[in-house]
Amino acid sequence: MKKFLTFFSVLILVLPFLALTRAVSAQDFSSVMPSSDIAVEFSPTAPAPNQTVTATASSESVDLNSSKISWSVNGKTQKTGTGVSTFSFTVGALGRTTTVSVTVNSPDGQTINKSFSISPADVDLVWQAVSYTPPFYEGKALFSYEERIEFIAIPHILNSSGAEIPASQLNYKWSRGGYVLGDFSGYGKNTYTMISSVISLPADVQVEVTTTDGTSIADSEAVATPVDPQIVFYQRDPLYGILFQRAVSSSLSLSGSELDVLAEPFYFANEDVSAGNLQYTWSVGGEQVSSDLTKNERVFRPQSGASGTSNISLSVGNTSKILQMADSSFNLSFSSPK
Repeated sequence: MKKFLTFFSVLILVLPFLALTRAVSAQDFSSVMPSSDIAVEFSPTAPAPNQTVTATASSESVDLNSSKISWSVNGKTQKTGTGVSTFSFTVGALGRTTTVSVTVNSPDGQTINKSFSISPADVDLVWQAVSYTPPFYEGKALFSYEERIEFIAIPHILNSSGAEIPASQLNYKWSRGGYVLGDFSGYGKNTYTMISSVISLPADVQVEVTTTDGTSIADSEAVATPVDPQIVFYQRDPLYGILFQRAVSSSLSLSGSELDVLAEPFYFANEDVSAGNLQYTWSVGGEQVSSDLTKNERVFRPQSGASGTSNISLSVGNTSKILQMADSSFNLSFSSPK
């Protein structure tokens, strides 16, 4: 009986304490749960320097259409009105932080304040095709069918000291056509290389660059559309060599005893040009002139006593890549040397 009374007394002492503890916990939980709140979305989400950004406020618990809303940028009020849930502004230069604040005064007397800091960053996304162009060519090597192409991200993100963060110290998320390329993404991976398939569609590639702490973000997109390879003819001069500064147009005149013409296969796969995988089929007046398909250069001589104009045509095909082919021609005027 004494043991029972002792236990009952302890139970009476403990129960109020447990009830008090539960009451305090419930009070703490409700204090961290706001009675109402708003969300703000920005478009674009990763603005470039000096770009216009649109902020849109929304709420599931506050009637924003009936609320007085004020927007400010860097402490200065820019827009105020009832139901003004959308606001556009321009961010600063690279590395300059823009602070955007929104204040909502709801019809039931609630006041909600939110501030956001935006530090614009930028990334250039460029691409280069591994296709053939002749020596001294100053143009861009274009992306052709069944070709390898490399995308390079060149970020412009500043650290707290105002210095540009090296590309090797940032995180990259690569996507193609909206699908994330996990194997090519990660820390320091600022390049992505792909080979177009037989069904060659435009290569639509996106990259998102972030700092290791996630405080800065930049994104960009590039679309590379495959083109047909081309043949460009050049004349070889006995004294000056190949006249790369002047391509052969639709017609050419043979004024001497012979004419040396070189055909350059623009935008064919560079490795196949080097490996000799291209076949050159020369024709004069529609008739193939040689069974040797390895030569991209021909010497033309008029027959004795002959004169006139002949159509010189060339077909080039890549034996390794069936979609890489090209045709071109020019008219050659000639007369028999006296």
